[in-house]
Amino acid sequence: MGEEELAQNKNNYDIQLIAAYGYYKILASSDNQEELAKGVEIVELTSAHFFNENLQLLLAKTYASMGHKEKARQIANELVSKNLLTEEAEKLLTELKG
Repeated sequence: MGEEELAQNKNNYDIQLIAAYGYYKILASSDNQEELAKGVEIVELTSAHFFNENLQLLLAKTYASMGHKEKARQIANELVSKNLLTEEAEKLLTELKG
């Protein structure tokens, strides 16, 4: 299943369940970069169709841990701009500067 498939047939899929699978894949894969990347890919796949601030914060932290600081900054800044989890997002932004 790819982004195009999901966009065209999103009523055929439980987007929240797919996002939750990606979330738990990230949590369970912290030491395995390949599995971590798969979890990130799953979350990214659902992001256009389902927004959850906790999921986005985890995604930002995961990007930061993988060395993708710009992606982490973008997500954290989006959370701050939406006034969601601002304390945690600002803390991450501070850590990314250092």
